[in-house]
Amino acid sequence: MVTRKSLLQSIVIVTVSSLMLWGIVGFIYKPNAKEIAAIQGVINKAIYLQLDNQATTKDLSEIYIDPLVEQGINQVKELNEIRSISKIENVVININGELATAEADIIWTKTSDLNSTGSNHVKFTLSKIIDKWKITGEEISPITWK
Repeated sequence: MVTRKSLLQSIVIVTVSSLMLWGIVGFIYKPNAKEIAAIQGVINKAIYLQLDNQATTKDLSEIYIDPLVEQGINQVKELNEIRSISKIENVVININGELATAEADIIWTKTSDLNSTGSNHVKFTLSKIIDKWKITGEEISPITWK
């Protein structure tokens, strides 16, 4: 015999299971997942190349459009006081066809004082050029040190 309590329990179980399944499928199915991963790779490379004193024009030209390559080389030379990136967080990527924006907060550590950390916000604009995402512009806020 079906009681009101067992019916209510069944409805709750089916509803919760449906929501969980919908959440899992929704999380797995991302039509832009491949593009988001590619853009994430480009911005990570851009951020980490800023620390690489050996970064070459060739390295930078893989991720920047040509006019920004020289600017990237100059930024690498200016950042010699920074030791490492502690974290890249709060990454937000928006794709609109062949154009995209990507923003992130970066936590840095100084070479001279390993206990000193700083943070800044970066925003990149990107274009898909011959099936590769390239940075077409960037806004980098000054690093605030603690």
